[in-house]
Amino acid sequence: MTHEEAFEKAMAHVAEWEGVYSNDKYDAGGETKYGVCMEFLRDLGTRGGGDINHDGVVDRRDVIAVTKQDAKEIFKKEFWDKPRLERFHPIVAMMMFDSNVNCGCRQTNKLLQRAVKAADDGIIGPKTIAAAEAMPVSQIIARFSDQRRRFYNGLASNKPTQKKFLKGWLNRTNACERLAVKCL
Repeated sequence: MTHEEAFEKAMAHVAEWEGVYSNDKYDAGGETKYGVCMEFLRDLGTRGGGDINHDGVVDRRDVIAVTKQDAKEIFKKEFWDKPRLERFHPIVAMMMFDSNVNCGCRQTNKLLQRAVKAADDGIIGPKTIAAAEAMPVSQIIARFSDQRRRFYNGLASNKPTQKKFLKGWLNRTNACERLAVKCL
């Protein structure tokens, strides 16, 4: 599988889990459409791509204006290209992409580092890459998925308002793991 094919599979998986529109008061990202949340658009800002409707302001109208294609382009740039997932085996990249979208790149990096037994500082460098290259992909799939489940369980335990999302996070992680195993 090429990295391009891996991205397409990963994006299809993400699209299955990211709903059309939500505005749950307990969602840390706030108002969200196709997985693109208000907080993230604000972080991107008017020059970085957060001003979807090009009116010079990043606000809820931008969330409402997000299309599936916008989400795909933003996710590719921010969660595949910027973290340079092409440095990893395509299946590992696919799993990291889904996690990047759901819990952020730095947290995903830490999860991978724990899975491959590297220092979990959240910064991918030569040691993390070497550790990932030395470990069989099947083992990374299982260990990364386990680390993800532990993270979500800890999050729900430490932040009671997040408990309502736990079942969905775990189901998403399990589905991502099944997809990765299928792609081996």
